[in-house]
Amino acid sequence: MTADEESDESIEDAIPTDDGDEDDVPAGDNFAAVGDAREPDSEPSARTEPSDDERSVRSDPSDGPIRPSELLVRARTHPRDHWVALVGAVLVGLVLSWLHWIGLILGGALVGFVSPSLRRAVVAGLGFGGLVLIVFAASLGLRPAMAAFAMTPATYVTVGAALGLPTFGALVRGLY
Repeated sequence: MTADEESDESIEDAIPTDDGDEDDVPAGDNFAAVGDAREPDSEPSARTEPSDDERSVRSDPSDGPIRPSELLVRARTHPRDHWVALVGAVLVGLVLSWLHWIGLILGGALVGFVSPSLRRAVVAGLGFGGLVLIVFAASLGLRPAMAAFAMTPATYVTVGAALGLPTFGALVRGLY
């Protein structure tokens, strides 16, 4: 054998080939080669500690009463529960704002409290304020609403309060 033939054989040994043998899989790898696909050798070990999402979902009603913090986590993380909580907060907020102007702050706090993040809480507060303006204009009727918007300084206060107070109330999300 010449030196060129020996170097060719050592190069061929260094180049990996994919012939489907299980011997090609490194010893420390947790996978076994099956054809071209790789599958785990065993199932992952069972977790002993459930995740936050699993904690908020109760499968056994005998676990005791549901804590309010669990309901809040569920309302913030599960889309369907979030929409139910948001609609409820908006309805309660509309009733409170119809009764007194402090209801604008409380309505904004309610929609902010069920929001998943502070940024979404602020947007929800602005949206609640816009909805309050629409409901207020609809309650006046078309002609009185146009007349009310013609009163420029009072309109500024109305729009500013309707948008600003719920947004301020929604900042409660930053506290908890």
